[in-house]
Formats: sequence, structure tokens, C-alpha cells
Amino acid sequence: GLATFEPHISQKVTITIFLGPVLALVLADWGWLIGSFVVTYICLLVRAGGSGVYAEPLTIVFFVMLVGGMALARHLTDSAIQRAEEQTWLVEQERSSLAKRVAERTRDLSEANAQLRQANQMRDAFLSSISHELRTPLNVILGSVELLREEIYGPLAERQQRALGTVEDSGRQLLGLINDILDLAKMEAGKFDFTFDLISVGDVCAQCLRIIRPQADSKGLSVRSEIDIDVGVISSDAQRLRQILLNLLSNAVKFTPEAGSIGLRAVKCDGKVELTVWDTGIGISVAEQELLFQPFSQLDNRLARRYEGTGLGLAMVAQLVSLHHGSISVESVPGHGSSFTVHLPQNQPSTGANSLRRQ
Repeated sequence: GLATFEPHISQKVTITIFLGPVLALVLADWGWLIGSFVVTYICLLVRAGGSGVYAEPLTIVFFVMLVGGMALARHLTDSAIQRAEEQTWLVEQERSSLAKRVAERTRDLSEANAQLRQANQMRDAFLSSISHELRTPLNVILGSVELLREEIYGPLAERQQRALGTVEDSGRQLLGLINDILDLAKMEAGKFDFTFDLISVGDVCAQCLRIIRPQADSKGLSVRSEIDIDVGVISSDAQRLRQILLNLLSNAVKFTPEAGSIGLRAVKCDGKVELTVWDTGIGISVAEQELLFQPFSQLDNRLARRYEGTGLGLAMVAQLVSLHHGSISVESVPGHGSSFTVHLPQNQPSTGANSLRRQ
């Protein structure tokens, strides 16, 4: 039933039951309000016991559990709020830092783009200057040499003719180099003019072989051709297609020792035309093949001293082939020769006009 609280027993029980929880509540900082409320209740309970008032023990236990639960919930809630605020602060700091980094990268990118545009403008101005300042006087020199060789200004001795021939050859080589540099720069800038027409593959191949044959004959090279009659015509820029083949054939002659062989093969395969230039020359290692189509690249310094060249030829070939919507591949074995194959679509994508400008 009910328990009777006597003063001396009541005080001992109260101290024993409630002193631990009270101290725990207060010292754990679960709230001065809860701690004060508990202390006040204990004091009232002690006084009631001292006055002979009866109290239910379970009520005391329930009250202790209730107050303890409330205090614990308050403590957990405060801790959760504090952790949430800390996490929110960290997230905000990270967001602010990220936004700052993005702004810095955006500013750097804008500055880099501005510098790139300025560099492109300077390059275009430089190329325009080269076109006028170098090609124009060089053409005048070559024209004058041609007039001299034709003896317009009087007869020339054989030795003078040979000297003028050397001047003309060197001048044309320099003019070709200038033109190659200008063409490559235009292609990279997307400002290269193309005129696509239906042309005979066999005719273009025959023209290129006629042009290259004197160089091959001077080294005692045999020149072979295999032109499939089914190749027919192709949609291409005739001048640029000749430029592709002549670059490849010139390299074949240049890097093939005397008494070797070079050749040109044209076949039709799966709606495409395959043009292959092969030789029995010095060949190219697998590691060096990766550098073949990079501008101004010479694969071997010893070869650069032995074989003259700028390293622009194959870079231009790759660009021209790409502008024809084609591809180029190479197979080579050092000491046994090389084979370059150009894959071109027989029909170019419709442009609505025969003349277009790649931009």
C-alpha cells in the first residue's frame, strides 16, 4: 500500500535516491531550469515527509525517469542542433571556397582566350606580311632568272646557264617552303579554300608520276603504277589531290636508296578510293611513326643532315586528307621501306556549291 515517511527516514531516502540524478543533471549542463525544478521538488518532498505526508514511491521513481528523459532529450536535441549548425557552417565555407575557385578559373580561362585571340590576330598579320614581303620579291627574282635563261638580254655561256639554273632551283625551293608554311597555317586556322569537282583519279595519278619520274630516274629508281580501271572519278580538289600525291611520292624518292623502287597504287574499296604510295627505302620505326604527321618533325637528326627537308610535307598531307573527309595510314619496316595509304570518300558531302571554304 502506501508508505509513511518519517522525517529521519524520509531525508535519508531522498538524499540517497535524488542526490545522484540532481548532481548529474546540473553538472552535465542539461539545463539550469530542469536542475532548479528538480531541486525544488526534492525540497518540497522532504518537507512533506517531515510533516507526515504520505507519498507513493513509484511516483517518485516515475518523476525521476520523466525528468531524466526530458533532460536527456534536451541534451541530445541541443547536441544535434549544434552539430547541424557546424555542418551547415562547413558546407557554407566549402561552397564559398568552391565559388571563389570557379570564379578564379573562369577569369583565368577568359584571359587565356583573350590572349589566344590576340595571338591568332598577330599570326594572321604575320602571315599576311610574309605573303607580301617574301613571295612578291621572290617571284620577281624567279621571273628575272627565267628571262635571263631564255637569253632575252643576250646569249649566255653554258656555265652561266648552270649558275642561273641553280639560282632558279633554290628560289623555287624557298618559294615552295613559304607556300607550305602559309598553307599549313591557313588549314590550322580553318581558312583554306577548296573547290570540289569530279576528277579522274587515273589522270591525276598519271600527272603526278610524270612530274616525279625525272627525280626517280636521276637516282636509278624504278617507278611502278597500278591504277584500277574501276576507280573512275572522285569528288576532290584536283590541285590539293596532286599536292597530296606529290608530297608522298617526293618523300618516297628522297628516302629510297639508288636502284630501289617506288610505286603508286589506286583501287576502289567499299565506296572509297585508296591511294597507296610505297617504296623500298629506309623505313620508319614504330616509335617514330607517331611523330610522322607533326609539323616540322624530323625523325632522326642523322637523316635530317643527309636528307634535306622541313618536316612540313606529311603534316600538310594529313591536313589536306582530313579536309577531304578522309584518313591516312602508314605501314613501315626499318630497312625494308614504307607504304602510305590515303583513304578518300568517292563522293564528298553535298555543299550546295562546287566551291566552298573550310572554316
